[in-house]
Amino acid sequence: MQVKYNNSNLLRRGVAGKVIVILLLRLFLVSDCAAQTTLPFQNFTVSDGLPSSEVYHAMQDSKGFMWFSTDHGVCRYDGYQFKTFTTADGLADNTIFECSEDYKGRIWFRSYSGRLSYYYHDSVFNLSYDIKLKKILNTSHITSLVVDSSDILYIGSHMKGGILTMDLKHQNSVKTIPLDGGINYMLKVSGVSPPIMGSSHRTNDVETDSSLVLSVYSISSGNSLLRLESKLPIENLKHLPLLWYEQAMNINDSEIAFSYDNKFIILRNNKIVFSYSCNSHITKLSRDKAGRIWILIQNGEPVYYYNNKIQRLPVLAVLKDKQLTFIAVDREGGLWVTSLTNGIYYLSSLEYITKTVGNGLPSNKINLLEVAPDSSLWISTSPGNIITVLNKDSLSYHIMKEFSNATTVNSILFHKDNTVWVGTGDQLRIYDNPRNFSVLKATFRNGEKDMIQTGDGSVWVNCTGDIKLFKRQGDSLGIMKHASTGSPIKKLLLKPDNTLWVGTLTGLFQYANDSMINLWNKFPVLSRRIADLEFSQNGDLWIATRDTGLIVMSKNHLWYVNIANGLVSNFSHCTSPSIIKAIYGLEPIQAFPI
Repeated sequence: MQVKYNNSNLLRRGVAGKVIVILLLRLFLVSDCAAQTTLPFQNFTVSDGLPSSEVYHAMQDSKGFMWFSTDHGVCRYDGYQFKTFTTADGLADNTIFECSEDYKGRIWFRSYSGRLSYYYHDSVFNLSYDIKLKKILNTSHITSLVVDSSDILYIGSHMKGGILTMDLKHQNSVKTIPLDGGINYMLKVSGVSPPIMGSSHRTNDVETDSSLVLSVYSISSGNSLLRLESKLPIENLKHLPLLWYEQAMNINDSEIAFSYDNKFIILRNNKIVFSYSCNSHITKLSRDKAGRIWILIQNGEPVYYYNNKIQRLPVLAVLKDKQLTFIAVDREGGLWVTSLTNGIYYLSSLEYITKTVGNGLPSNKINLLEVAPDSSLWISTSPGNIITVLNKDSLSYHIMKEFSNATTVNSILFHKDNTVWVGTGDQLRIYDNPRNFSVLKATFRNGEKDMIQTGDGSVWVNCTGDIKLFKRQGDSLGIMKHASTGSPIKKLLLKPDNTLWVGTLTGLFQYANDSMINLWNKFPVLSRRIADLEFSQNGDLWIATRDTGLIVMSKNHLWYVNIANGLVSNFSHCTSPSIIKAIYGLEPIQAFPI
């Protein structure tokens, strides 16, 4: 049974759903991840089932599957796993540069050797042709191919003589649509997208005036007569053939985007209406359902054309040195980027905003992010006494004169009484409301790390090795309870029943009934360094440890998620509801003896 690709399938592998993510760091690299994933991308490599990390092309077919062309065959991804097809399955060549789908649902594969094959009804078919055609295909560079509704295959190439066609309904009979020598052409086949491009040059041709022209032809389905629509001037390049990096695609009935070498052109009714020169060769073009034309540039950052402008998606800057080969956007809006050395990068949404010093942040070093009740994002950069507020795409600032500009804000708490509590390593300050942000007299002059609010409005404060419960009454801030762990505290977590869980460098504690209880007397493994704590929706406590992976406390039993059952490392730094959801979706977590 076929499983169609969709984003919900990817959630089972831990890919976040369609959410807007704000990138505020220097778009860092996770150094301890086995796949060396560049955040916020998921990186698919051979360890995930790819036959090779050298990937040339990506495509989503009409059934929803993703197809990837590699130097070790072509593979199909269903959202769960990759299935690879090679010459052993009927593929004409194991090095596949591109795949495309025709009107019947056949997936065509363009290979390194020039030989053609296609996938149809769960089988791969090697296209048969005579010795003469085989020789032609082996000595020419195939640039593109399309199939019209009459089952005529049109092959664009760099070949002296003309354009090859093959009648798939009549024993693959081959014909040549003649062209004069030295012609650079674009051929629009009626009812078919995209146009094919090529030239009738030979590698030893001498440049002529015709080398400076692109001839645009059209042809009706099933017809063999070309109609010349226009001749467009192109720049004289230093190498032959002139159109080595060429491709085209339909935008709508009247507009076509195409590229040659480092030029990107928009045609409207066969007239050039937009032109853009890149710093290097344009290697690939692709189009998404939103109408963006993605432009992949050799050894450069990808850009896209939209609304008569060349634009950038800042999050792609992290991939500019990854030797990218293609960009595809699936129907759900996910971005798939292929590369020559690092497999495939997947981004679940294009709705990313990047904020750095260059566009408003006081510093690129982010110490804290907190979401306010009005959904704005409060950002603490380090060091500094400025809190930056990101509301939609605009920035505003709260300058806290009470703190020096060498301070570091460790926590921000939005209290239910509309005050804002700000804690640093030196003191705790309370401000009247998120807008006015005027400091109140209620102050605790001691260092603190993080805070958590209880149901009655009192606030537990992590004061490094101690925890204190504060209650504000007007201008006074009273300490209601005080307890000590004897060890630096990494995380506080409050359960709805007001049970407080405390993660420290020396293990896990529980504060209940005015007593601090260590959990390692019962579970010795919980005497390790605790990095993070989180509750799942069903009440399980998820514990991220320094060297034991993730530990789940469920109904007074412990379950491990570590290298032995799928975690890439036993060094867990954090957990979150999305991580918990992803891991729950994989398979039942294996129980290990305590």
